[in-house]
Amino acid sequence: MAELFSVNEAAAIAEVSPETIRTALEKKSVTPSHKRKTGKAVRHQFSAGDVLFVKVLIEFPFPLSKEDKLSLAQILARGSRKAAHWSREGTDLVYRSGEMRVLVECKPFRQTVAKNLAAFRWGRRRVVSSPEVLGGEPVFRGTRIPLQHV
Repeated sequence: MAELFSVNEAAAIAEVSPETIRTALEKKSVTPSHKRKTGKAVRHQFSAGDVLFVKVLIEFPFPLSKEDKLSLAQILARGSRKAAHWSREGTDLVYRSGEMRVLVECKPFRQTVAKNLAAFRWGRRRVVSSPEVLGGEPVFRGTRIPLQHV
C-alpha cells in the first residue's frame, strides 16, 4: 500500500502551514486521492504526489483556474503524462495554448519534497510504541524518552 500522510505531515513535508492545506481543502483547490471516514469526521490522507501538487500549487506565481488545478493534480498526483493544456516533460510541466508554450521548472519542488520525505521517514523509523515501555506512549527507539518531552 502507498505511503499516506495526514494534513499536518503533508504540510511539514511541503513546507507550508497546516492551515494553508486546510483552506485549500475547504476551497476544493486540493483534493487528496485518499479519504478515511472516522465517525462523522473525514480524514484526508495525502500521497507523495499529492504533497508535490500542494507544494507546486502554493508556490505557483499566479492564480490558476479550477480546470488548471485539476489538470495539474492529474499530472503531479495521479501520474498522468497529459491533462487539458498541461503536460509533463521529464520533471517539468508545460502549458500549451495555441502557439503559446510555457515551461514550469519543477525540479526544485521535487527536490524539496524528496529531501523532506527522506527526513520524515528517517524520523519515523526512530520512533516506536510498545505496551511494555511507558504504557505504549511513543518513545525514541532504544530509550524511554517520550516524544512529548522533546
